[in-house]
Amino acid sequence: MTKLYENNYQLLHLATHSFYADFDSTQNPFSRIPVSILPQREIRSCILFSNAAQFEQYDSVRRLTAFLDNNLTLGEILYLPLQHTKLVVLSSCETNVGLPQTFLDFYGNMTLSTAFKYAGARYVLGTRWEISDAFAKSFFKYFYEELKKSLPIERSFDEAVKRLREQTNDPYIWGAFILIK
Repeated sequence: MTKLYENNYQLLHLATHSFYADFDSTQNPFSRIPVSILPQREIRSCILFSNAAQFEQYDSVRRLTAFLDNNLTLGEILYLPLQHTKLVVLSSCETNVGLPQTFLDFYGNMTLSTAFKYAGARYVLGTRWEISDAFAKSFFKYFYEELKKSLPIERSFDEAVKRLREQTNDPYIWGAFILIK
């Protein structure tokens, strides 16, 4: 992440895994980590870069430190210097999942996607729920083909959704993608 502080990137594309910490442990295995060890939602929600399959093993502060040092938490995203970034593409699942209304706090309904907006990105392209790799690959192929034609980001997004709808009529597939402006 040091490079982000040294450069002004127009486009940032993160193709990885992510999750949003739900307060219901049946919905998110990361919530099984005791709240006494990892209480804040800003830390419990993150983009995973390494050791993703081992997150449930972090039942002590010592073991959790390495995990937090190697992954990007929602709280850290808020402070990234993205004022000159035109587009952040989050090619991972559930980047636009938020809290139920009863759990809103001073951030409002903060998601991983909206955290990038707070950090200064002009547009953030994310997902509402889990999506298959095959359909995600198709969507991003279409999106970048349209963007390469020098179309505006919003139009490139609309065209990619349209092309994905031609591939499958299932709204669960083409409706998973969201562009935040």
